[in-house]
Amino acid sequence: FSYVYVACCFAMPSLTIAGLGQVTLPPGLGGLGGGGAQASQGGQIIYQDWPPVTATSTTRQHIAKLESQPGYVRNDLLIEEVDGGKLIGQSGATFKELKGITGCNIFVLLKEGAPPGFPQNMRMVILVGTEDQVQ
Repeated sequence: FSYVYVACCFAMPSLTIAGLGQVTLPPGLGGLGGGGAQASQGGQIIYQDWPPVTATSTTRQHIAKLESQPGYVRNDLLIEEVDGGKLIGQSGATFKELKGITGCNIFVLLKEGAPPGFPQNMRMVILVGTEDQVQ
C-alpha cells in the first residue's frame, strides 16, 4: 500500500504533506493541545482530541484509555481517504495482519472525516502501543 508520510515541525505549527505541500495547522494541532498522550520517538500527534466524542462512537474514549497505559505512546499518520481501504483490506485481512505483526492498536479513522484544518480528502490513522510497536 502507499502511505502519505507527514513531517511535522513543532516550532512552527505546520505540516508538509506529500503531494499537498505545506499545510498550516489551526490552534491546538500538531501535538500542542491538551491531553495526556505522548508522541512516539520520531512520531507525532497531529490532533490530540480527534476523533470527537459522539453518541454513536466510543473510539475517542478507547484511544484515551490506551494512551493512559504506562509505557504506551501514540503516532498519528495522515493518509488520503482513497488509501483507507488498502489499510483495511478485503474483510479486514490487511488490518488484522498489520495488527498481528506490529502488536499495536491501529485506528483507521475513515468515517470521522478529515481532522479540523486539513483537506477534506485526508484521514487519520492512529497507532497506540509501545515504542517498538508503533514505529
